[in-house]
Amino acid sequence: MQPLIEANQIEVNQIKSDHTKQVLVGRSCNQSFNCLILVRVVPFSRE
Repeated sequence: MQPLIEANQIEVNQIKSDHTKQVLVGRSCNQSFNCLILVRVVPFSRE
């Protein structure tokens, strides 16, 4: 068996943005093809 070199690979499927926030929808897969759906909301900083 080969060791897991790169266990997690992030693939960004969609990037949605508007004036207030940016939503990143991605997929994290390891070499066993176990995938996690990643949703991250990044609010824009207001100064």
